[in-house]
Amino acid sequence: MTSTLALRLALSGAMLIVAGQKTVFGDRKRGDYFMTHDMKPNPTPIVYSYGYGELRFTTGWIMISLGMALPM
Repeated sequence: MTSTLALRLALSGAMLIVAGQKTVFGDRKRGDYFMTHDMKPNPTPIVYSYGYGELRFTTGWIMISLGMALPM
């Protein structure tokens, strides 16, 4: 029972970490826009966007930590 919960927490956490990183990287001055538009800086960089990238990233790490702390 706890191993299933641990697996669910870990997988959900990993997905949140990837989604958070993708959101944050897309908003950076030298992120996705920089890579896809011939090394031109993003004209509208955002530090904390409405995509909640930092919140997703942090929540994902907390969920992974909780999953790893559960006994198998």
